[in-house]
Amino acid sequence: MKNASKTALRWLRVCHMLTASLWFGGAAGALAVDGTALYVRMILPAALFTVLGALLYGVCTPWGFFRFRWVTAKWALALLALLLACLAALWSTAPAGFLAFARGAQAILLAAAMVIAVLKPGGRKVLLFARPKKERTDEELRDAIERDRRPL
Repeated sequence: MKNASKTALRWLRVCHMLTASLWFGGAAGALAVDGTALYVRMILPAALFTVLGALLYGVCTPWGFFRFRWVTAKWALALLALLLACLAALWSTAPAGFLAFARGAQAILLAAAMVIAVLKPGGRKVLLFARPKKERTDEELRDAIERDRRPL
């Protein structure tokens, strides 16, 4: 798929960071507040929009889904946290101990994903099964430089 424009990616990043922050803040706040209303009205929608933004990032950027180890690790943590959010929001007969575990584990998983997003441990090491990056021709490089010089 063709990469999105620089402006579109910036707005996607803003929306992704806002929803991820809302998800993490709600999950951390849910440790102190008891009730599924917080999950149904705030945490679950924020989680779904965060994952949707991440899907768009994977499709519209060269980062992909499995190209770098830190991206793959963030996906694993986010999907596990989403599963816990869904269980906490939709399983009305869950034992209280499980709900407390799900809330705490979700907050820890999201904090770990945020740390990985900032530190990018392992650097830009490419996974073995990721497709290799295509080499650009001189003409493609000139077009990219010209595109970057144009005013937004």
